[in-house]
Parts: sequence; C-alpha cells; structure tokens
Amino acid sequence: MRLIFLLLLILNLLNAQKMALLIGNSKYINLNRLSSPSQDIPALAQKLRGMNFKVIELYDLDEKAMKKAIKDFKKILQQNPSSIALFYYSGHGSQAYGESYLIPIDGDTRDEADVEADGVKVETIARKMANARTKANILFLDACRDVPTGTMGGTKGLGQVKNRPSGSLIVYSTSKNTTAKDNRLFNKVVLQKLATNVPLTTLANDISYTVDQKTGGSQVPEVFAKSLPTLCLSGSCREQEVKVVEKIVYRDRPQTTVVSQTRSVDSSTNNTQDTTTIDELMYEQP
Repeated sequence: MRLIFLLLLILNLLNAQKMALLIGNSKYINLNRLSSPSQDIPALAQKLRGMNFKVIELYDLDEKAMKKAIKDFKKILQQNPSSIALFYYSGHGSQAYGESYLIPIDGDTRDEADVEADGVKVETIARKMANARTKANILFLDACRDVPTGTMGGTKGLGQVKNRPSGSLIVYSTSKNTTAKDNRLFNKVVLQKLATNVPLTTLANDISYTVDQKTGGSQVPEVFAKSLPTLCLSGSCREQEVKVVEKIVYRDRPQTTVVSQTRSVDSSTNNTQDTTTIDELMYEQP
C-alpha cells in the first residue's frame, strides 16, 4: 500500500508541473526598439515563479538563438510529460503570406519574403509544444506593436493560427490585423488575472474583456482555444459551470457570447453562490 501511495504521489507531482518560456525582444537592429519587453518579462517571471512555474526568461534573441530556445523548450517539455506549458512573447511580430511570425532582433522585414525567412512562425511554436505531449499549451503573444517602422513588409499585427493543435490556448494582445500601443497594458492585465482560480478559457476571456474595457474597445485581445482540459493555473478548479449560449449586441457589433452560470460551494460552510461571467467572445463580421 505504501508503495502504491508513493507512486501516486510521484505521478501527481509530475502532472502538476508547470513550465514557462518567456522571451522579450527590445533591442532591434533593423526595427524600432521597444520599451515594454524589458519590463514585461521580469514582472511575469516573478509572478509565475510565485505560482510554482519553472521559468526560463530570455532577452533580445537573434534568429538563431530564438529558434534554438524553442527547440530546447520542447525538449524540456518532453522530459516532463503531462506538464502545463506556457509561452509568452513580447516584441515585434508580423504576417507574411497569411502566416504569423515573431521577429528576432536581427530580423529584416522589408518585404514578406524577409518576414518569412527571418521570423519564427507562431504555428511552429504551438506545434512543437503540442508534440511534446503536454497537458495544455498556453501562448500569450504580445507582438502587435504600433510603431512607425514596426513591420515594413508584410501585414502589421498578427493573424489567426490556421492549424491550432489540440490542447492549446492562444491569446493575442489585440485583434487580428490590428496593432496595440507599446504601453504594457496587456502585460499588466495578464499579471492581474493570472492567479485567479478560474479555468483557462475563463482566464483568457477575462483578460480580453478587461483590456477591451480599459481601452474603450480600441484594443480587444483575441482568444482561441481547442480541446482544453479544465485547468486552473493557481490551484484546482472547484467550480462547476453550466454554459448558456446567447446572442447579444456589443458596441453595435453582433456577437455570440457564452455566459457561464457558476455555482461554487464553500466547503467550510456548505453555502452555495451563483455567479455569471462571460466565458467566450466570438465576434462576428458586420
């Protein structure tokens, strides 16, 4: 019995592992330098370590170093099966030929071919993380900076990842094909919301909703999730949700909203409390 107990304990520890790779690119050679990444990444690293994440934080990576960092992260994840993986990027990003790329500090973005050649494809990062057989993969992409020479070729902002692997959650700092100011707002909201004991999809949409509200609708982070397990980053999820799909109009834009009616139980008093939160935002084109 004691042996079985120890084996179960070890398995639980393995399953509880949380790994994070954080990259902040500020000192660009061919593009405008950014002020936010050098502040975003240290603050996030401190927050995640306080939540028992094993954190790798890297700064100002050229193309070779950035691609190696992604490969090394995959190897670490493979050594820690069923872990929760989190990737956060703060820096320049662009689109080329319908695909989204993160730009290393030595990246040349004068045309789409340069973006494709020098950038790190977002879909590749998501795929590598998923291939490591992780329990869940979370990608925060704060790569839509609105600066004069932010991306000279391709399309400003990032687009949707076309082939999102199962078990993935991708949170963009703003909507597709749009840009955001280099003002740390997205990062600050992420820091504020990370430790809330809510499922991943609720966490992501809380971030989106808060940024939307703080900017008066000028910056609306997009959220994409696929086959996510019910996980809470700061502990076990004790809430049970019943989802009701409703059609509402939000700032004159048709929108399908999934409203979560949550019943939580206080184990010490057996009291129940019903709350309602916005769980998914899916904007429709006018």
